[in-house]
Amino acid sequence: MLDYFSHRTPAVRREIRERIAKLYPDTTEIISRADAILRREFTLWDVTKTLPREIDWYKNPTRDKVWLFALNEFEWLWDVVAAYVLTGDEKYARDFEEIMENFLDRVPTIPWKNERDPVWRLIGAGLRMSGSWVDAFYVFLPSRTVKPETKLRMLSAIYYHAQFLEHFRSPSLNHLIQESYGLLKVGAMFPEFRMASTWVEIAVKRLDWDVTVDVYPDGGYTEASTFYHRYVIRLLQTILEFSEGHNVTLTQNFYRQLEKMYDFLLYTARPDGRMPQVNDGFHAKVLRKLFRRPAAQFQRQDYVYFATDGKQGTAPDKISAAFPYTGLYVMRSDWSHGARYLLFDGGLFGSAHGHEDKLSFELFAYGRPFILEAGTYTYVYNKWHKYFESSFAHNTVVVDGKSQLRFFDKKRWVTQPHRPLPNTWISNDDIDFIESRYDRGYGNVKEKIDGSVSHTRRLLFVKPDYWVLWDVLKGKGKHRYEQLFHFAPLRLRVLENKAVVTKNQGAANLLLYPLFTHGLAVRQEIGAENPIQGWISPKYGEKEPAPAVVYSKKGPVPETFADLLFPLRPGESPENISVTALPLFQDGEALPETEGLAIKVTTPRGEDYIMIAPGHRGRKTFAGFVSTGEVLVVRTTRDGKVEKRSETNL
Repeated sequence: MLDYFSHRTPAVRREIRERIAKLYPDTTEIISRADAILRREFTLWDVTKTLPREIDWYKNPTRDKVWLFALNEFEWLWDVVAAYVLTGDEKYARDFEEIMENFLDRVPTIPWKNERDPVWRLIGAGLRMSGSWVDAFYVFLPSRTVKPETKLRMLSAIYYHAQFLEHFRSPSLNHLIQESYGLLKVGAMFPEFRMASTWVEIAVKRLDWDVTVDVYPDGGYTEASTFYHRYVIRLLQTILEFSEGHNVTLTQNFYRQLEKMYDFLLYTARPDGRMPQVNDGFHAKVLRKLFRRPAAQFQRQDYVYFATDGKQGTAPDKISAAFPYTGLYVMRSDWSHGARYLLFDGGLFGSAHGHEDKLSFELFAYGRPFILEAGTYTYVYNKWHKYFESSFAHNTVVVDGKSQLRFFDKKRWVTQPHRPLPNTWISNDDIDFIESRYDRGYGNVKEKIDGSVSHTRRLLFVKPDYWVLWDVLKGKGKHRYEQLFHFAPLRLRVLENKAVVTKNQGAANLLLYPLFTHGLAVRQEIGAENPIQGWISPKYGEKEPAPAVVYSKKGPVPETFADLLFPLRPGESPENISVTALPLFQDGEALPETEGLAIKVTTPRGEDYIMIAPGHRGRKTFAGFVSTGEVLVVRTTRDGKVEKRSETNL
């Protein structure tokens, strides 16, 4: 049997060798990693542990379950495979045999689904097949160092994995995709197996089903995490390329849904080409390289434009973009590196990777991030995990020291069937406007949820310069309200009027200017631990202090916060920017600040007069202006002449 496989598969081994040679033109790093494996030094999730030669596949040397999961997923074995291909050194073949014999001796097969088993988690079985095992079998097949008995045992184990993945499956999401790819790869790479064609057919059907159910019509992924959106796109692209290289026909629906997912990533990308962090996520990954292959695959010039950083192709049709099913909204001035950009989250909780972050946002301007989501830090369920997942680590409002709390209401994590969310979005040449509401109550874990307060947030982008943020809290009772802004690791200065400005000498800055300062307190938290506040996590397992600005008020509902978010060009002084609240009347009666907002923003260029009055279409007056619209922006020059007037209803 082994002779048969050896004579049938030289083209398979050649393809693997060519792939490895392309991936690792510089062999130093991959050989170093493989040699570490030979010493049983495993670096998984950036944590290095040395294991005994006889590995206990069920014992976790760390406190983090993902480390043990990664050990059993065998992605690290690819380093040994690649080092063997690149060097031909049989020491890697000997170690491969030792590892496989150890695993096969110590890990019993199970005839049932058990997601608590760190070895036989379904996604772990799928990853072993789609990742390193199949390629390892073919690479080491000609090696005389590896005993025939080991090769046959591995072949049998691969067959058993496919049976396991055929009979059991995860309900949906990235786990099901990874498992389906593992089943597909075994079926396509071992056509001699009696069930091979059936496995391929099952995998294709599962993939088609998943991209239908778990991809919203707007291209967002229902897990509601930008990191996992990117992860799934890379996985689906890999499946597409593998299938086209092995005569597997995927459905047209698969291609359509994948293109929608790329559109989503294109329009949510920051001006520096990096991925924003929404919900669970690690690393603000640069996305441009990801678009090279789909640019050709889907013949998209806007993908070419993004992939080449504007050097080729044509700019995307839209500048700002709404994703009404996912609940993400992007306000963008243009497609340059210096663009003003804000990503707003008015979406659902999504999945186990969700955070309590509704109404939060990220802000980027003039080439640098200013307001960030704090990140994830760890999957270990401890005080840090609780903090990074809670509203306290996001740019929203907390009430009475309590976070939003949607995690336990799993029936409302996603919409099934999919439908647009009840948010209000307007976008035209002059403004972008978003309104969204949180009304699911506040509480900390193991506490009763207090549903007495709802939070409505409205954001107006006065293009191309700045944003007006307006928070209204309604309900019943007296409460303490805290409005949170998490800055990138920058130095801040608090001004006498309670405004806050970043201190980047000779570079761009951000001015955060509150309007209603009566009874408003401001404080800055950096690296606090009791309670935890003022931290961000740039990558898994790492955290660093970063300033969090907290505006707070106490009193009965209704209550309001209003802020100007004004990006400053290099050299532009915050002293030249001011904002003033103006009285607003409808049909001669004053509108309270919970129902309508009128302000004057003064800049060196002139004055902008802005009114927001959702649901009020009567005759409104302020500062000498009259409007029957719900949003009005009037831009005047320094000598008082009206330069532009934009009026709209919501």
